[in-house]
Amino acid sequence: MIAIIGKETKKVYVKGDQAYCFRTLHEKYPYKNGIVYPEPLLVVNL
Repeated sequence: MIAIIGKETKKVYVKGDQAYCFRTLHEKYPYKNGIVYPEPLLVVNL
């Protein structure tokens, strides 16, 4: 199980298994020309 957390705001964007977390991020923040997230993200093992 992992959590994806914002580096600057410490906001927890999503928790769950790895596939679920990255799928959810891709759905919330789709991109075509590179990765566009609101801030740098940390992937933390729980």
